[in-house]
Amino acid sequence: MLIKTFILIIACPSLLWASNDLSDDKKEFISTNTKLVTPNIVLTLKPVSDKKGRLITPDKIMLAKAITQYQDGYPELAMIYFKKSAAFGNANAQVQIGLMHLKSLGVKEDWAIGYAWIRLGAQDNTPQHIKLKLKIFSLLSPEEKEQSKSEYKEIIHYFGKSKAYNRRVRWVRKVTNSVLGSRVGSRTSNVQSVNIDGSVRSIYSDKKINAYNAFIDEFKYGIIESGEIKAIEDK
Repeated sequence: MLIKTFILIIACPSLLWASNDLSDDKKEFISTNTKLVTPNIVLTLKPVSDKKGRLITPDKIMLAKAITQYQDGYPELAMIYFKKSAAFGNANAQVQIGLMHLKSLGVKEDWAIGYAWIRLGAQDNTPQHIKLKLKIFSLLSPEEKEQSKSEYKEIIHYFGKSKAYNRRVRWVRKVTNSVLGSRVGSRTSNVQSVNIDGSVRSIYSDKKINAYNAFIDEFKYGIIESGEIKAIEDK
C-alpha cells in the first residue's frame, strides 16, 4: 500500500509575503514553517475498503485527492477537496485549509480566516494542532482576533461537529443500504447470505460494523443536539 508524507514545499518566495503589512513575527513563522502539519496518510482513492477489508472513509478519500491535486500543482483544486474532507470532520483537512490561508496557497492570504480553520481543527485535541492554534493566535492583531470570531461562526455553521456527524451517519446508511438493499438490519453483524453450494457466510463482520460505528461515534460527545450552534470564545 502506498504511503506518503504530505509535505508542501513553498516554491515561490513571493507567496510568503502576499501582504505588505505582515509583522516580523508572522514572517518568521512562515519562513520557519515550510510544510503543513499532517501525519503519514494512505494515498488511495478506492472507496469504502481496501483489499484487506479496512474501512476507508470519505474524508480520507477526499484528503488523498487534495494531496494529489496539490502535488500536481493545483492548489485551488486541492482546497476544494480539503473542504470536502473537512465537511466530514477531518481535523487534518481543517488545519490544512487554515495553513493555506496563512501562506496564500491557492487562496488569498487571510490570517483571521486561517486561524478560524485551525481553531476548528484543534477541536480534535491533538497536541500538535493545539500548539499551532495557540501560536497563530499569539501572532494575530487585535483586529484579526475580533474578525476571526465571526469567521469561526460562519465556518461551524456548515463544518461544525454536528453537521459532520450527520454527514457521517448518512454516508454509512448509504453504503450499507447499497450492499444489503434495506435499512432494516443493515448495520447488524448477523446478516448472512447463502452460497450456491448451500453454505452460509456473513456479509458484514463485527470488525467492519465496529469500524462504521466508530466513524459515526467519533463526534458523539460534545455535539449540540438542538438549537443554534454558538462559538466558544478563547480564554
